[in-house]
Amino acid sequence: MSSTTDSTTGTTTVSEGRAPVPDGELAYDVRGAGRPVVLLHGGWCDRRLWEHETTLLADDHLVVRYDARGCGASTSPTGDWEFHEDLRALLAHLGVHRPTLVGLSLGAATALDYALTYPDDVQAALLVSPGFLHMTYTDPWALHCAAEQEAAVQAWDAQAWTDAGVRGFVAGPHRAVADLAPDVVDLCRTMTLECLATHAAAAATSGGTFRGVGAQGRLDELAVPTETVVGDLDVSDILTVARQVADAAPGGRVHVVEGAAHMLNLEKPQEFAAVLRDFLARTA
Repeated sequence: MSSTTDSTTGTTTVSEGRAPVPDGELAYDVRGAGRPVVLLHGGWCDRRLWEHETTLLADDHLVVRYDARGCGASTSPTGDWEFHEDLRALLAHLGVHRPTLVGLSLGAATALDYALTYPDDVQAALLVSPGFLHMTYTDPWALHCAAEQEAAVQAWDAQAWTDAGVRGFVAGPHRAVADLAPDVVDLCRTMTLECLATHAAAAATSGGTFRGVGAQGRLDELAVPTETVVGDLDVSDILTVARQVADAAPGGRVHVVEGAAHMLNLEKPQEFAAVLRDFLARTA
């Protein structure tokens, strides 16, 4: 079952709804008109990650945001699923064709899988803090924080799991959490804790999983203009993936945002906005 409601914020019409996907629904909102841009958030986050970018683009773009399955207001997994196929179902529901995809972390991996699977339905892709689905980390800091999160899972301690994630990726290996802007930390903690409270139990008991398309071994198939953006303070594995993707992609390049880690659009919104605007202009 799907539903849509419309409201007006200033001069921008906002449509909100729920799109059907196999065994579930995705919560989404759409603003503006023009060239379609889809914003894909990171894991254990939701579409609030993109507030600044949505406002920035809605005057001259059709901006689509949504909560991935198992995140935000979307439904929890009940079996196997694929993030890129959920995106395909959402775009079909909205009647959106050949969007530009802008994804961070999990969202970047989803955009990459979609671009490899449906290259004729993507105009361009900007992958922010990119990784691969099921990638193996080697960075000592990432491994340390992952071990802390595994201990938190065993204790079923959502706060400890969230704190380890904030240390691991929001702060990164080169800073303390106290060095970050409080509003960035608060938003990341809030999104993660709400996601865990809403979806963790269902995800743990559903028995479902996602496989992805094996993007790490298929980068030579990339046919879509694709660029990457990374913070210089992120873990080394993410910086490596950003270079690998950019080296393989048509016209690929890596944009480095200084003084930021994984959630670079939240830490450096003006710098990221400049990269995003330039990318959209060059791939129009």
